[in-house]
Amino acid sequence: MATSLQDITNAWGNWMNKQYNGGGVKFTASTNYSQHSELDDYRQYEVQANQQPIVYDPNAPSPEPGTVSSVHTQFRNNSSIPQTYTYKQEETTEQSFTWSVTEDLSIGIEVSASVEVPTVAELGTKVTTTVSFSASQQFSTDHSQTWSVEQPVTAPPMTILDTTMVIGTQSYNINWNANCLLTGYVAIWFNDKVKLSGSNDSHHLYFVKIEKVFNECKQNNLINIKSSEYAINNSSVSAFSSGTFYGGQGVGVQIQVDEQPVGGPSASLAATSNTYMIPVEEDAVLGVEA
Repeated sequence: MATSLQDITNAWGNWMNKQYNGGGVKFTASTNYSQHSELDDYRQYEVQANQQPIVYDPNAPSPEPGTVSSVHTQFRNNSSIPQTYTYKQEETTEQSFTWSVTEDLSIGIEVSASVEVPTVAELGTKVTTTVSFSASQQFSTDHSQTWSVEQPVTAPPMTILDTTMVIGTQSYNINWNANCLLTGYVAIWFNDKVKLSGSNDSHHLYFVKIEKVFNECKQNNLINIKSSEYAINNSSVSAFSSGTFYGGQGVGVQIQVDEQPVGGPSASLAATSNTYMIPVEEDAVLGVEA
C-alpha cells in the first residue's frame, strides 16, 4: 500500500511545528478541505487531483496466439466435373479484458477515470471501462463476439471437402502505470499563531504549495517517500498507480478446407489430398454483445 498523502503532510506539519514553535498542529489538509470547517472559505486552494491516461508497457510480450474451430461441414462431389457449394457457419468467441490495480493511490479521495484497451488489442468497436485507482482491485469488461461466414467453395471432380471455420485468437498480459497530477496547497493550522517566512503577520492558518511540502519532506528526510509512489515536478506532484491488463479475444477468421478423393486418401483416383485456407473479410464479425 502506498504511503498516504495524509501521513506525508502530517510528518511535514510536525516538522513545521518544531521549526516555528507552533504549540502543536491542529490539522494538515490537502485534497479534502471539507473535513475541516475552518477551511470552508478557502476551497479554492484545495489540492486538485488530475488523473492522466494510463500508459501501457511498450516492452510487453507479444500477444499469445490461439485458435477456436467450428464443427466440420462436408461437401461430396461424386461427379466428373467441379461443383461449387456455399459454406455457411457461425461461431461465438468471448472478448474479455481485465484491468488489475496492484499499486493504488492513497491521496485522501477516490480517483477514477475511463480507460481504453492498449493499441495491440484494438479491434473495430472501441472498448472502454471505468477504473478506480484508489484501491487494489480489478475491473473487467466482457462481451460475446459473433462470427459468421458465407463463402463459396469449389470441389474438384470426385472429391470430398471437409470445411471448418477457424477463428484466430489473442491473449494479452501487459503492465501499465498511471500518473495523477496533484496541484494546489496543503493547509496547516498551528495551535499558536506563528509567522512563516514571507508573511508579514502571525496566523494560525497557512497554505503551502504541495510541491514545496514534498521538497521539504525530501530535503529533511521527514518520511520515506518512494519514487515509485510520488515524484516532485516544477509546479505539481505526481502520484503513481500501476497494474496489469490481461484478457483475450477473437481477432480474425479463415476457412480451412481439406480435400480428399472420394474413397479416401488411398483411393487410386485422379483427385489428390490437399489442405488450404480461405481468408475471410473483416466484416465477418456480425456483432459484439455485452
